Amino acid sequence: MRALVLYGSDRRLEAVAQGVAAGLEAAGLEVDRKRMDQVGAGPITTAQYQLVAVGSTSRGFLGGKVPAEVAETVPRCSRLQGKQTVAFIVPGPFGSTKTLRALMALLEKEGAWVQDFAALKSSAEAREFGSRLRNLLETR
Repeated sequence: MRALVLYGSDRRLEAVAQGVAAGLEAAGLEVDRKRMDQVGAGPITTAQYQLVAVGSTSRGFLGGKVPAEVAETVPRCSRLQGKQTVAFIVPGPFGSTKTLRALMALLEKEGAWVQDFAALKSSAEAREFGSRLRNLLETR
């Protein structure tokens, strides 16, 4: 089984995304990591993945907004319709729940099936989150 971890370019987010990927790998999945600022301007195919994990930071004075790069990159992902996805963020001081809702809404707008979500503060939390995601694939 294959998974894609797609995440924004924030340094803190990169460490958390690496933790999610490490947890997925420890659970036996083959994982591709893609940072949004390095995927180019064309479509991003997700057809070969059984799970897509999308990571973001929180933007706005009180949080609640996803960065522009996330809002622009997710719609370029092809074959998200019906795909099992998860959303994760690195929480800011405010608005973490609103940011998670905004990220999940962005994925659902593309037809993705959001199965889990988390606000992850450390790579250790992220690794644990990633390792439990295998259960999503086994229940389907």
